[in-house]
Amino acid sequence: MEPGLRAIISKGYDSNVYVIKGEKTILVDTGLGLTPKIKRKVGEVDIIINTHAHVDHCGGNNYFNAIIYMHPKDIEEAKNGNFYGTAKLFGREISFEPEPIPNKIKNGEYLFEVLHTPGHTPGSICLYEPREKILISGDILFPNGSFGREDLGGNMRDLLASLKMLTKLDFEWLLPGHGKPVNNGKKHAQLAYEVAESIFGI
Repeated sequence: MEPGLRAIISKGYDSNVYVIKGEKTILVDTGLGLTPKIKRKVGEVDIIINTHAHVDHCGGNNYFNAIIYMHPKDIEEAKNGNFYGTAKLFGREISFEPEPIPNKIKNGEYLFEVLHTPGHTPGSICLYEPREKILISGDILFPNGSFGREDLGGNMRDLLASLKMLTKLDFEWLLPGHGKPVNNGKKHAQLAYEVAESIFGI
């Protein structure tokens, strides 16, 4: 991956955390239990971007004094502390008030397009950097034909449509919400779409 972008890989049910360094320090997701380790590694954080409103991706938000961005369709779940049932599932009682995420995120050499990719949750997003050919996929897309579950606030039709959209992007690096980043990202997107279509296709 590029030098201004670091991955902190999760263990267990924690999400990965991606650190984007430029004029500001941006975290993409904060995980569930790795936050003290993250704080020691990255120091002060200016902006948090949550790929979706599940507690394993935003359970550490309140450890930081940072602006929090989320897609508008997931904001209410963050405010009410339900997180599509994952607060109870993970035994975490938190809430916060995120701001609607802009259409683009600029930091240093990176200019990420914010893509609305519903299906895992109504407000799931991916971050796409076309020049560097990077996709931060949250829990929509994983390597080797895998994709996110749709039973915690999601929708299978939306998930399939989002995966189809991702197959049309030109990207090399796939940075998923769980598991290790991989290259040949576009091939992984195509495989995931084909698997999902065989299961959900209408």
